[in-house]
Amino acid sequence: LLVVGCSNEKTTTGTMGKITVEEVKTIVDNKDENYVLIDVREDYEFNEGHIPGAVNIPLGNITTVDYSKEKTLIVYCRSGNRSKTAKGMLENFGYTNVYDMGGINNWPYTIEQDFNVE
Repeated sequence: LLVVGCSNEKTTTGTMGKITVEEVKTIVDNKDENYVLIDVREDYEFNEGHIPGAVNIPLGNITTVDYSKEKTLIVYCRSGNRSKTAKGMLENFGYTNVYDMGGINNWPYTIEQDFNVE
């Protein structure tokens, strides 16, 4: 799932490619396999806390995305800047169903943490 958002622009039913945190929460809760939620923050940021079910592909590695063009990708980052950039890059790679949730800072729901303690 890719999640991007945090604006007053239209949501998935609009033309701006935005999706609300509420819409993403529904997708996450339903474990909808038609969506890929992509966290474009750095690894250490992802490990500190991310949306359940998200995959971590830092913005600098976004060229490695290799999902079916039929999938709907939702991107998010910390505040919404990197996700906006990622959305544009993915569209340039030929993905047509890309939505920007904005930043995890606006995610009021549970997050997961991945700490590797030795």
